[in-house]
Parts: sequence; structure tokens; C-alpha cells
Amino acid sequence: MTATHIVTLTPVPFYDDTVLTWSDPQSGTAYVAPKPMVDYFGLTWQSQHEKLTQNKLFREGIRMTLIPSEGGPQRTMLLERRLVHPWLLSIPVSRIRPEFQEKLLLYQRECADALDAYFTQGVAVNPAVAAVPVGPLPRYGHDGETLRALMAAHRDLIAAHTQLLALLQPPPGPLQPARG
Repeated sequence: MTATHIVTLTPVPFYDDTVLTWSDPQSGTAYVAPKPMVDYFGLTWQSQHEKLTQNKLFREGIRMTLIPSEGGPQRTMLLERRLVHPWLLSIPVSRIRPEFQEKLLLYQRECADALDAYFTQGVAVNPAVAAVPVGPLPRYGHDGETLRALMAAHRDLIAAHTQLLALLQPPPGPLQPARG
């Protein structure tokens, strides 16, 4: 696991915190920096680093890279985004400080709900992403004002739909040759 090139991490909101992410432009694989998340839950990096590197599933999703810092490039671990959820589910709530337990438990409950929905209903929908805020639509009328309001609401809905689709798509990267 050697770091080969410098990448710039992108901050993304995560509940009341921010996670640092990076997407590999060649594969489209999304990664998360787990070390800052360890701080969000009041954990020690040494024990979580050990858990990530000793677990075969997690180890498969680790990528060592370099990130820029004031003192020069700094070696850091990234974890595939798809593995962040199982990793956080694997943390016993009783082993963290009381002031962080409710935050972790809230997240773990949401993960459990998503997994249950996926395996029992065939699909899991994040209500925070799926809920598109649209204001009340005006009553039907024959005046131009009502038509303009309906058109504006329609534009807002299309914009929200476009944003949702962008969240679901992997970042653009170079075209990959077809495997066959």
C-alpha cells in the first residue's frame, strides 16, 4: 500500500460534520478519509487503523495516497465509500465516550434501516436526498400569473431532479474500453 500521487480531498456534509472525499477519475471509485471521522466519534485512530487494515473486506478498499499540506505532501489512508457504512456499523457504541454515543447510534440506526429496506423491499431510499422541496402550487386559473407560477415550479422540480441525478452518478472520467 504505497502512496503514489497527490490528490485533493473534497469536503462533503455528513450529518453535523464534514467528511473528506475523493473520486478516482479513472475508475470512478469514491473514497473517504476515515481518520477525520474517527475524531467525529471520539475514537482513537490507532485502534481504527488496526481494524481497517486487519479486516480483509476493509483492507480490499484501502488506498494509500498523498494529500497536500503546509509541510508538504502527507501520506493518508482512504477507504472506499461503500465500506464506510459497514466500518461504522462495526464500532460498538458502548466503547466510545458517552457524549458521542448518540451520534454514532443515530447513524447506525439509519444504516440498519437502509439495509433492511434494501433486503426486504429491494430498494433503499434516503429521505434526505429523495425529498425534493417544492413550494405549494398555485390553484388552477386562466391568468398569466398562474401559468408563470406553474412554469417556475416545474423548472424548480427539474433542477432538483437534475441535482439528484448528479448525486447518483459517478464523477466523469476518461472513457474506459469495453471489457469482453
